[in-house]
Amino acid sequence: MGAAAARRLAGQGFAVNLWNRTRARAEEVGVGDVFTSPAAAVEEAEVALTILTGPEAVLDVYAQLDPRGDRVYLEMSTAGPEVPEQLGSRFHRLLAAPVIAPPRVLEAGKALFLAGGPAAALERARPIFAALGEVRHVGSYRRAAAMKLMNNTMLAITAAAGAEMVEAGVRVGLSPEEAFEWVSRHAPYLETRKSGYLGGPYAPVTFALRDMLKDVDLARALFDGPEYPMPIVEAVRQAFAEVVDEHGDEELTAVNEHYRK
Repeated sequence: MGAAAARRLAGQGFAVNLWNRTRARAEEVGVGDVFTSPAAAVEEAEVALTILTGPEAVLDVYAQLDPRGDRVYLEMSTAGPEVPEQLGSRFHRLLAAPVIAPPRVLEAGKALFLAGGPAAALERARPIFAALGEVRHVGSYRRAAAMKLMNNTMLAITAAAGAEMVEAGVRVGLSPEEAFEWVSRHAPYLETRKSGYLGGPYAPVTFALRDMLKDVDLARALFDGPEYPMPIVEAVRQAFAEVVDEHGDEELTAVNEHYRK
């Protein structure tokens, strides 16, 4: 996702500085200058974007950054509400800005961002958002995180339900193609990951299965509880968890392996 954002911004005329925990991955992006630390990468920047894999990674990177000055930070990771709330107490121009789009849509400049945080920071960052797509100011950090986690959890539910029903059809004599036709009538979005429902491959990897499991766990932490149990989400979480050791680095449609056992 970070690579897609960097390429889009560079293509729109922005100067781009890059940092990645694995330097080779930053070099593979093919645009901008690569730096050896996050602090060095943002030193001359007016706006800094962070897109990381989860809460621990986000907190680790921001621990290396200086909150002083007037730089705007766009924290685009899916990390739950507590992380931007914690960071916002130090970085007063920080926006939570989770992205609703796969990398190819982001690189085409058609992504949707859910911005939570100071309105003044959003105004300064509008040229960045305009280059990447559409931004919607939703209020607080917590509201932005809740909307993002609802989106991703619904994707997990849809992917798992589709996998379950395709396998159910196959077991009563339908071909995978026939079963997928009827499932996708009600969930057209599954067409974008069709190969996974027809036996593989679980590629290209635009949303790794282990990252989806992480997001479902974040959603459970935010939404689930004794006063509002979520048995469907719990069942979906179990389906992803049972195959993550073997298929975690594949596309999220590898959840099909749970139902094919």
